[in-house]
Amino acid sequence: MSDITKEHILKFLQNVPGFAEIPDDVLAQISNLFVHNHLQPGEFLIRQGEIGHSMFLILTGCVQVLISDCSGNVNTVAFLRSGDVVGEMAILTKQPRNANVVADEETDVIELEGDDLYPLLREHPHLARFLTAVLDLRILEYGFLELGKYKIIERIGHGQTATVFSGIHPGLNRKVAIKMLYHSLALDELFVKRFVDEARIVAQFDHPNITKVHDSMDLFGTFFIVMEKVSGKDLKTLLKDKTRFHPSEVIEIMRQIVVAVRHAHEHGIIHRDIKPANCVMHEDGTIKIMDFGISRKIEDTEIQSNVLMGSPAYIAPELIRGAAGDERSDIYALGIMAYELISGKPPYKGETVRDILAGHLKKEPQDITEKVAGVQPGLAKFIHTALKKNPDDRETETAKLMSLLDRRGTYNKAEMQCKIPESLRIDGSEEALLEVEAMLDKFCKKKGISISCTREFSYRNRRAEDIASYTKI
Repeated sequence: MSDITKEHILKFLQNVPGFAEIPDDVLAQISNLFVHNHLQPGEFLIRQGEIGHSMFLILTGCVQVLISDCSGNVNTVAFLRSGDVVGEMAILTKQPRNANVVADEETDVIELEGDDLYPLLREHPHLARFLTAVLDLRILEYGFLELGKYKIIERIGHGQTATVFSGIHPGLNRKVAIKMLYHSLALDELFVKRFVDEARIVAQFDHPNITKVHDSMDLFGTFFIVMEKVSGKDLKTLLKDKTRFHPSEVIEIMRQIVVAVRHAHEHGIIHRDIKPANCVMHEDGTIKIMDFGISRKIEDTEIQSNVLMGSPAYIAPELIRGAAGDERSDIYALGIMAYELISGKPPYKGETVRDILAGHLKKEPQDITEKVAGVQPGLAKFIHTALKKNPDDRETETAKLMSLLDRRGTYNKAEMQCKIPESLRIDGSEEALLEVEAMLDKFCKKKGISISCTREFSYRNRRAEDIASYTKI
């Protein structure tokens, strides 16, 4: 098709993801930036090793992507057809092209210079998201698995700000999670400043309930954070399976999360996206908070981006109104989360995001004790004070928050020492005693307690000091 016109290019772009979301009048101007090229079979579009300054969209026909190894062997890694993109990696990496691209048949392509691409990405977030999707495809389908000193294994999820992959550090044999920031956000200079700063700060955290950050990288026109790979299920998944958690379970969960969040606050970091999906429970009950990717330093009130940060169901009223927010915004999210874990649903629901945001601003949640029986008074009060519309009315002192989350209503470190009786006598049949003995043995091994059994079935605590250090906060 050698008679390609600007009208042909415009009509084609209207059906390409990323470009299709751009208004037609703007897209008509963008189409003028593309240059048409016609290739004969066997003709090179891209040569491996050359410096790349442009990307291509295939209009018609088919091209082969060929990679030559160190021995000179040539391997076909992909066939690309109408609508596919090629050549963008060299623009993103600013490195020589890593493959040959040759026409497999008569082929028409349109070319866009890199100098024209970046202004378009900044002005049109849909296009930037399309570029992220292309990079995602390269990583997963075309064997692009090396990421610096890490190797990507598979994609494990998408979040509000990033795609997450599982990976490994081959040298250390360390399993990791690798988060790739969306290009639409990578082009927001203020957001990137916050993202990189917080990666450095969170990397210094050493807390049992906060996911460790190992590394960060600036590659392919965006940013990557390498984190601890956490085993277990997130609370959103567990809640879906369970329908709701027992109030006593919620207390144990929230105690861990509160301590971790307040630890971050004490180091000047606000999480800004606390929710069940960002909290993973290990099989031993330990909770790990993930995704500090949209966090912010408390003192950086001047930093604002064009993105409303946080998830609608958990966002504090002051953030909806445009305030920068502080640690009290995280406390509000903790209240929403506790409410949801107990009742099975967050307090504010709606058919649209606008409806949910209006609930945060104008409605009072139904008292949790009216929705669910058996909620401890302290837990109910924790939720009530956390969900205050005015951030000044929310409790932020860690000791007081933990006091509300204690089953007895008081929080005293000395009282939290594990009290184990010196002996226990149980009367029953031999079969019943053996069953109880097995249960006790399993429990004590989990807690690190040594037990000995006699014919009278007694056990003695031989590690009182160890137990105390294990259970203290």
